[in-house]
Amino acid sequence: MPTPPGNVPPDFQEQLEEMQRQMSVDATVTDVSTSGDRGTAEVDATMTMPGSPTSIKVTYTLDLVKESGGWKVCRIEGDGSIPGLGG
Repeated sequence: MPTPPGNVPPDFQEQLEEMQRQMSVDATVTDVSTSGDRGTAEVDATMTMPGSPTSIKVTYTLDLVKESGGWKVCRIEGDGSIPGLGG
């Protein structure tokens, strides 16, 4: 999960990092396209905290670049929603 932008109070940042360590993530690559040394990948992910009945569904678009013979992620965009809360 990406870190929130801007200045985040250290105690909130610690809580966020602990939540990230505990989170269960199920991800599936749904589409990949390439052209030369550039590409994109679409990834659907469902994230759940232990003991929580609510999950977060996110679709990420990864921009890829081929460097030294391997593909690397150079940018990630995501759009998520929490069921029942909109998004």
